Amino acid sequence: MTYPQNPCLDLVSLTEIATCAVHSDLKILPIAVTCVLAMITMVSAIVAILNTRKIAKNKNSTDFETAIESSASYGKHYSRLSVFIKTNPKKEDWINLAHSIDNDVTSSAHILLNWWERAANGIKNDVYSENTLYDVYRGEVLHIIGSLIFFIEEVRKKQSNPRIFIGAEWLHKKWKRKKYHEEHDLTIKNLFVISAITIIGVYIAWEMVTIFY
Repeated sequence: MTYPQNPCLDLVSLTEIATCAVHSDLKILPIAVTCVLAMITMVSAIVAILNTRKIAKNKNSTDFETAIESSASYGKHYSRLSVFIKTNPKKEDWINLAHSIDNDVTSSAHILLNWWERAANGIKNDVYSENTLYDVYRGEVLHIIGSLIFFIEEVRKKQSNPRIFIGAEWLHKKWKRKKYHEEHDLTIKNLFVISAITIIGVYIAWEMVTIFY
């Protein structure tokens, strides 16, 4: 035998449920607010750290640039090596230069490579801003280090150390690729656009084939 439900009892039950829900929400609210504040604080701290690192990298890069520009020694060695490069030396000339002891050009080559080895290590360790140095010294690095490839290889053989000037060589290759991509407009954005257009073209062609055949 079933009994009709009492609407008053149902109303009381719903009221109790609603009251419990409100009390539960009120208990959870401070926790939620605390979590949100903690997230905001964490994000603010991360942004502050990134900005600080960026400022430090830019300052270090500026200091490196200032050191080069104010160094009479760097300018002297750069000019000396540039004059030698203008004589169009062959591979054998660079090999002989690597084995020379009391040669001013050899000394200049070593000093300039040491400068850019330092720059490469700074970029690798996120101490220098690569874009800052690239914008100023791209042509200089590609010209000097590109000319010294045979010299570097022979110095490594002579000292039986394949890691000599590896940073300078890495920097030259990296900036050479970067310059190539700039000149050929092969940025990531353009590659994405080209890929998207290609996919759409293939899809349209496939749809046309299915329609007509």
